[in-house]
Amino acid sequence: MTRIFISYRRDDAGGSTWRLFDWCERQFGAGRVFFDRESIPPGAPFPRLLEEGLAACDVLVVVIGPRWASIADAAGRPRLWTPGDFVAHEVATGLALGKRVIPVLVEGAAMPAPGALPPALRALADCEALALDAAHFREDFERLVDAVLGRPRGFARRRVDDVQRLLRFAMRGAVVVPLVVLLAFFAAWVGLFGLLGLDTRIASYSMVLAGERIAGGGGDRVLVVALDDDSERRLGRAYDGSPAWRELHARLIDRLSQAGAAVIVLDFFLERESPADGMLAAALVRARERGSRVVLAVRQIDDGRPRLAPALLAVGAEWGVACLGEQEGYLFSMPLARAADRQRAADPFRMLDAEPAAAPALALVAAFGGEPDLIRRGPREITLRGAGPGVAPVGFSMLKRQARSRCPALADDDVVASRLLPLSPLADWRAPARRHAYAQWLEAGPPAADLRGRLVIVGLATSSAPDEHTVRRGLRTEDRFGVELQADAMRNLLGGTVLRPPGWPAQLAAMFALAAAGGLAAFFLAARPRVVGLVALAAAALAYLGVSAALLAFAGVLLNPLYDLGAFLAACWLLGRLERKAAGIPVPGGGQ
Repeated sequence: MTRIFISYRRDDAGGSTWRLFDWCERQFGAGRVFFDRESIPPGAPFPRLLEEGLAACDVLVVVIGPRWASIADAAGRPRLWTPGDFVAHEVATGLALGKRVIPVLVEGAAMPAPGALPPALRALADCEALALDAAHFREDFERLVDAVLGRPRGFARRRVDDVQRLLRFAMRGAVVVPLVVLLAFFAAWVGLFGLLGLDTRIASYSMVLAGERIAGGGGDRVLVVALDDDSERRLGRAYDGSPAWRELHARLIDRLSQAGAAVIVLDFFLERESPADGMLAAALVRARERGSRVVLAVRQIDDGRPRLAPALLAVGAEWGVACLGEQEGYLFSMPLARAADRQRAADPFRMLDAEPAAAPALALVAAFGGEPDLIRRGPREITLRGAGPGVAPVGFSMLKRQARSRCPALADDDVVASRLLPLSPLADWRAPARRHAYAQWLEAGPPAADLRGRLVIVGLATSSAPDEHTVRRGLRTEDRFGVELQADAMRNLLGGTVLRPPGWPAQLAAMFALAAAGGLAAFFLAARPRVVGLVALAAAALAYLGVSAALLAFAGVLLNPLYDLGAFLAACWLLGRLERKAAGIPVPGGGQ
C-alpha cells in the first residue's frame, strides 16, 4: 500500500514525468500516486494539498531533467534558490520529514553537485539516483519499482524469468511425466520388482508400519490345537496318517464337540480309504448332533467332487480347499473361490459380472458355513448360500487368472478370487490362550477349556512337518506352520478386514501425481546443494511411505510404493538434469 509523491519541474521534464506517472499509477493503483496535474483539481488550495500529499506519502520521487537545477527566474537567479519555489519546497519538506527520497534522472540528466543545491536540499546529493532512459524504459522502471518497494534490485525481472522458466519446465514436464508414468505402470504390470523380491519386502514393511489395526478382529474366537513334538512323545508315535491317527482324530472331535466348539477344522488330508473311517464318520455325526460343525481339508477336486474318503463323504462332511496361495512377504494371497465356468472366465469379454463360484477355501467354509454362490466383480465380494441368517457377502482383494497354480485343486488359467491376509504376530498362535497341544485334549478328565462359540483348527506342528512356510516381517524372517496360517485366514475372515490393491485407474492416477510431484521437486531443487536435494527427496519418500501405511491401516488400501516412488524419483532425476543443463549448472557426467 505504498504511496508515492512525484516532484518535478514542468519546464524541465514534463513529458517524461507524464509517462512515469502513467506507469506508476498502473503499477501501484489509482489514488496511490500524487501528481499535481492529476491530484489537485482546479480551484483547490495548491500549497495545502502539496503539504498533505507530502505528509501522506511513503516515497518522494524527484524527477530531475537536464535543466532541473539551472532553470532561472526573470532576474536570472536559479529557481531552486528563490523563496517560494515549489520544487525546492517539496524536496526540502520530504527530506525534513524523513521520507525515502529517490532521485530519478531522465533525458540524460546527471545528479547536481552538492554545491549547486541550497543548504536545505544538499542531502539530496547523498541519495542514490536511478536513471530512466526512454530506450529501455521498461527495465529502468522495474528497477524503480524495486527501489520504491524496498526489494532487491532486479526482483521483478527475476520473477518474470522464473515464470518463463516455469513455462519452459512445464513444457518439458508435459513430455517427460507421461513417459515416466507409462514406464512405471508397465513395470508394475509385469511385476518387475517382484523378480527381485522387492515387492514383497516393501509390502512387508508397510504391514509393519500399519501395525495391528489391519489384522482384524476374531482372533479370540480362533483356537489352534497343534499336533506337535510333545504330543507325539506323549502319544508314543510319530504322525504318519495311519488308521490309528484317524481313530485319535475321532476321539479328539468328540472331546472338542463336548467342550462346545462351534466349528472343528481338521487340517489333515484324509483322501485314502481306511479301516478307521467308520469311527471318524460316526464322530462327525455325533459332533453335528451336539451343534458342532466339522470341516475337513482337501487339496484336490475331481470333477467337482472333493478327494475325501468315501465314508466321510457319505455322512455329508463339510470340506474346503486348504491351499494358501502365493506368498507376498508378510502376506498370503489366499484363494477364496474360483470361477466355476473355466472357459468363459478365461475370456474377460465373456466373463459375467456375477460369475458362479466353486472350490471354496477351507477358512471360508469354517468361518461362515454354506457354499460360495457368486463371485461379483464390481463390489469385489463373494455371496454365500446356505450360510445361515445374517451372513453378509465376503469381500475379496483381487480377481486374477492363475499363471502357474501350485494348488492341485486349482488349474492353470483358473480365474480366482483371492484375499490378501495380514498375519498376526507369531506369538499370538503360540501363546497358551490360543494354542493347545493335541495330546492334551485326549487325556482323561474334564475338557482343557470351554470352547463355546469358538472355532478350533487342528493341524500338524512338529519339527519334521513338511507344511512349514518362511514369511518376512520387516527385516526378520519367521517360520510358520500351515495350521497357523489357516488360523490367521479364519481370524481375518471373521474380523472383516479386506486389503485391496488399487484398481488400475487409481494406480495410474497415483503414479501421475507422484511423477508430477517429482517434477516440481526437480524444479525447486535444481539450484540447491546436492545434500539439500537428497535430504528433501528422502523426506518426501518417507512421507509417502507414511501415507501408504496410514491408508493400509485405516482404509485397507495396499499401494505399490516401489512403483509410485520409482515414478517420483525418475521424473525428479530426469527433469532435474534437463533443468540444470538449461540453467548452465554442471551436471555430473553430462558436462554443462
